[in-house]
Amino acid sequence: MHPHIKKLQVFGCLAILIITRNLRKWKFDQMGREGILLGYKNDMSAYRVLQIHNHKFIILRHVLFNELIFPSLRHVLKGNSQPKVPGILETLDSIDEICSSTGSHLGKEL
Repeated sequence: MHPHIKKLQVFGCLAILIITRNLRKWKFDQMGREGILLGYKNDMSAYRVLQIHNHKFIILRHVLFNELIFPSLRHVLKGNSQPKVPGILETLDSIDEICSSTGSHLGKEL
């Protein structure tokens, strides 16, 4: 038996774990929780998801996916909001400083 192509999702994307009606405490309780797709159950009948709120793995079938959002696992576990990535201008400035301090003339005609 071949896996269904419709069930394939992008690894690492945002997964919304659907809390079914019978598991909700009351009518206006939370309908879903966020997680990260990590894989599939062996027979492809369910998804393996890391829950963001408690950092536990869960296998379940009722999941919605947003393949455009990729929560960073590293920052989720550390609790940081956004990684600090140097901008291109900061990087170019530091390269210029290194070149001027060493006396090298990278990219300049002599």
